[in-house]
Amino acid sequence: MVLQYINALKWPVIAALAIFFFHTPVRTMLRQVQRLRVAAFGAEAEIERQAEVLAADVAAAADRVQLRWPTIPGGANRISLVETQRDYRDFSACDDTGRTHARSPEADEPLDPAWRPIDPARDHFEDPRTGLRQPWPDDPTTLYWWLPTFWRRNAHNK
Repeated sequence: MVLQYINALKWPVIAALAIFFFHTPVRTMLRQVQRLRVAAFGAEAEIERQAEVLAADVAAAADRVQLRWPTIPGGANRISLVETQRDYRDFSACDDTGRTHARSPEADEPLDPAWRPIDPARDHFEDPRTGLRQPWPDDPTTLYWWLPTFWRRNAHNK
């Protein structure tokens, strides 16, 4: 039943949930979900699975929020995506204190060869404060500013 409700949600609602959960990192939420044990009517495993699905949806929505509006704090990170990229460049972690928790990428975690940091002179994003927003794109990969399919590639020409 919970899963049916989750499937009925549209991305803006999931994005709103992501904004609500900004102050609780997704990994922390997942750890808390894994620790909770609900033993009602023998549905413990199903409830945990549905909670993990919801947490994954919230994480995906948080990622989409930061991809769409990389200058606002929150989303997948507590600070803006632009600040996170700058901190990673400076500290190789989300911030100076995060160095102790950072690790090098694994062999099965390659960087997209086309990836590059956000360049404000080249990459044009919506200003979330204006209220003038386009509908969410159907394909989330069009939010990737480094790809030729970036949905706002020619926004500065309009």
